[in-house]
Amino acid sequence: MDDSDRRTRWDTARREQLGAAITLFFALSSASLGFCGALLLSDQPVFGGCGTCLYLLASAFFFLTILFSIAATVTRLFDFRLTAKKVHAETDKKSQAEIDRLGSVARCLGKWTWALFYCQIVGFLLGVVILIFALLQLFHHRLFP
Repeated sequence: MDDSDRRTRWDTARREQLGAAITLFFALSSASLGFCGALLLSDQPVFGGCGTCLYLLASAFFFLTILFSIAATVTRLFDFRLTAKKVHAETDKKSQAEIDRLGSVARCLGKWTWALFYCQIVGFLLGVVILIFALLQLFHHRLFP
């Protein structure tokens, strides 16, 4: 196996892992937002004060993470599409300017995808931490009677 085969194999694995991670954070954020929504229907928490503010902030972070997930998926799909166009342009012997333009835009979209992925991670982690503090406030009467 030569170096180009190894590189292709690792690039493929990296793309698959990125897609799986984006999907995982989308699913976890959706489930967390669903949990927050279900909590509204429950009679158990005592809403009001700091706990409510934290609850709403955590819900907002989960919602933002979902938006980051959708945006990361869309930029990733456009990146794939432009990369495929670039490969076709190279195969069809198109002008070097066109090939360079497609490559430049694809690289930019790839950077946006990674930036949005990092925003997903931060948004989800902040949502989880804030939700923990919100639950401590909202269920204080049941946790520490």
